[in-house]
Amino acid sequence: MTQHDDRTLKYMRGVALGAARAQARKQGIEPVDMTSEDALAILDDIARSEPSLVASQWYRDEASANQIKLFHQDWRKWVASQTELRLPHMVPPTPLNPGGWGTASERDENR
Repeated sequence: MTQHDDRTLKYMRGVALGAARAQARKQGIEPVDMTSEDALAILDDIARSEPSLVASQWYRDEASANQIKLFHQDWRKWVASQTELRLPHMVPPTPLNPGGWGTASERDENR
């Protein structure tokens, strides 16, 4: 295993996350619907087919148990951020909408 500082490992892990998402999309899979284990399986395929990529180098040479744990955490954070972005139409409770958290179209239907 090569010695890299934490910032370099974080960068490489980020590249690996992006590579897994991009490869999933190429395969017709929506990455937000995948688990972090699925993403690691895709990275394994990438590392075998394109060993010179940064993502492959991270997976093959730098993916210690701690790095894998951080990858899982980063993947879950990314999925959560994407899920939040998918729900911009949700609204909190207001005096005019005391039930709250319904969609704008649901509010309109209930008027």
